[in-house]
Amino acid sequence: MVVLEAEAALAADDNAGASRLARGALESGVAGPEVRCHALEIIGRAERLHNLDAARTAFEQALETAEAAQLPLWRLRALHELGTIDLFDHAGTERLIAARRTADELGAVSTAAFLDLRLSAAFVCRWEIDESATHARSAAMLAEQLGLAKVRAMALCSLAHCCAFHCDAAEAERLAALTLSLAPGDAEVKALCLCARAIIPVLDGDRPGAIEALRPGMAILARLPHAVPAAIRAVWPLLLASVGDDRSAAAIKDARRLGVGAFRLNRGLLGYAEAIIAGRAGNAARAQQLAADADRDFVNSAVWGHLARTLAAEPGDADGWGQPHHWLA
Repeated sequence: MVVLEAEAALAADDNAGASRLARGALESGVAGPEVRCHALEIIGRAERLHNLDAARTAFEQALETAEAAQLPLWRLRALHELGTIDLFDHAGTERLIAARRTADELGAVSTAAFLDLRLSAAFVCRWEIDESATHARSAAMLAEQLGLAKVRAMALCSLAHCCAFHCDAAEAERLAALTLSLAPGDAEVKALCLCARAIIPVLDGDRPGAIEALRPGMAILARLPHAVPAAIRAVWPLLLASVGDDRSAAAIKDARRLGVGAFRLNRGLLGYAEAIIAGRAGNAARAQQLAADADRDFVNSAVWGHLARTLAAEPGDADGWGQPHHWLA
């Protein structure tokens, strides 16, 4: 019963309360292995956006518990969560792929759909857009079969983003409109569909156009504490900083508050935004250090690093830090 209360607290955005209740269940001394797995999963999910190490530890304990008690579905859930940690930490795909294979073996179709969504996100981080689209299509198909409306909408939204990365504006708009028709009242889906419109101007180097396209979606996401930490959300403060927009510092603060920096890739993008602000304030040495630190966060995400440096090149050249001519070449 306590674990169900913890689940309800998590759904109500009370991460601290959810974690406290779940830890209470673990410490009660009467929790069986399934309850322990559930409690550990809740702890990991509550920690994930702000403390990857703590989340990883909880999910690893859940995996050990499930394996010792021979609970295949709880083992799959723990693998799924550990794969998500790998995604956040280094755009890792191995454990997500292993979990996806296990879901097929167990006939866990709904979990397979969620895993396809995670894999679609992972391959966007790696800028392997066609692979991302393959998993998004699979998630959409499975979700349609099962009647999982939110999963289908998120999958189609991912496909819209993939089309935008390929600079196919017409297909991106068609998929975004279809997605919105399937989930008309879902704020997260609406915001992410709106954000898809910013991808092409970002790639075209149209920073004012990208900012204008991102603005409405970002305003919605600022009110959603558990929305997916998509990389485009970290591009927002970087774009603002690159044009000297006074909103950039607040946008960085909001991104960190909302857990956008949980993705290591996003921390790199935010780091370049901070570097631009430091350089513009006359602290070139600080800007240089922030950029060097940010470069270490583009693990398996090299193209996003190139994008960050492209956006930083003009202010870096103006303020005397970085290697702007080398970056642009």
